[in-house]
Formats: sequence, C-alpha cells, structure tokens
Amino acid sequence: MTLEALKESLASCASLCTVLLFMTGMFTASKILKRKTVGEDSYAPFITGFLSCSLWLRYGTLIEDPTITLVNTVGVFLHFSYLSVYIFHSKSQLGIVKQLTPSILCLLIVLFYTFCLEENIDVVKFYVGLIASAITIAFFAAPMTKLMHVIRCRSVECLPFPMIAASFIVSAQWLLYGFILNDPFITVPNSLGCFLSFVQLTLFFIYPSTPDGIRREFSLAPAP
Repeated sequence: MTLEALKESLASCASLCTVLLFMTGMFTASKILKRKTVGEDSYAPFITGFLSCSLWLRYGTLIEDPTITLVNTVGVFLHFSYLSVYIFHSKSQLGIVKQLTPSILCLLIVLFYTFCLEENIDVVKFYVGLIASAITIAFFAAPMTKLMHVIRCRSVECLPFPMIAASFIVSAQWLLYGFILNDPFITVPNSLGCFLSFVQLTLFFIYPSTPDGIRREFSLAPAP
C-alpha cells in the first residue's frame, strides 16, 4: 500500500471514528430532553468540543485538508446542537449564557484575527494550530482531574470507560495521520491524547468499578 493510499484509508477511518465520538454527546442530550432539565450534567464537554472543532475547522481550511475540514464541520454542528439543548433546558439560561460568553468571545477574537488582521498565512496557521492543540490536550486531560478520587476510593466508577477507550482509538488514528502529513500540531496533541487515555485505561485493570466500601458491605451481608 502506498503512502497516499494509507493516508486516504486512515483519513476515512479516523473521520468515522471521530464523528462517532462526537455523537456520544447525544446520550447526554437525550437524557436532558427526556427529563426536561439538565440535572447534574455539565456543559463543559459541549463548549470544549464546540471550541475545539471550530478552531480545527479553521485550521483545516488554512492547510486545505478536506478530512480535517469535513469532520470538524460535523463536530461544530453537533456540539452547537448539544449546547443549545443544554441552555434551553437549564433553569438559569441567562446565567449559563453569561458563563459561556467569555469562551465564545475568545473564539470570535481568534477568528477575527485570522480572517481580518493577520495577512501572513504561516503565522495564522501557527497560532490557530497552537490554540487548537492546547484545547485538544485539555479535552483529553479532563478525566485526569478525577485521578486522585479514583486512587482514594480505589474505584474507577467515576471514569467513563467507553469515552476514554474511544478517545484512545481516535487519538491514535489522528497521530498516524499527523505523521503522514508531518504536522506537529496534529501529532503533538494526539500523542499526548494517546498517553493520557492509556494511563486512564490502565486504571481499569488496577481498580474495580465498585468502591471498596460498597463491595465490603455486600461481602459482609448475610446470605438470604
């Protein structure tokens, strides 16, 4: 198989897996629609996904890569839809909008800069790629904030295994795609994504999905 053929196959596979990963947000959005309230669900994954996809969409157009452009166009649409559902069913819609405003303003400033202020295309590519990479790394690292809780409770109950496993597969595919393009803005965040996802996956082999206290309580309970 030639490098170009490998690139095309990898692009198709990575795009499909990435869109499927984006679509996992439908489960949360569906729960919100059914109960007509956001409950304990956070909007953080939706706004992070929207910002990340928006920046990668811009980066894809800058480097004229149809794969990156297409998959992130879908991502922008999906995450905007999830965010709209969240805001509509929130008890404090104005409060949520106020919290989201700084992030949206930062995105608009970056886009305005890349479209209107900076004429050097290489400089634009650098800054957009850098910011998009930083947000992607933050997205992959988000579940790591629960690491101390996992160690303290000796349970991975709070970690979303399907999403972590999907993140590992998707980041591995984009890592290979980045190597083919020789693009550090794709390889660096996705190599870190692979590493962070792998670390989280190893926790599932170390700790059970049930906290020690609950498991001990069940083990000490008398048989019926």
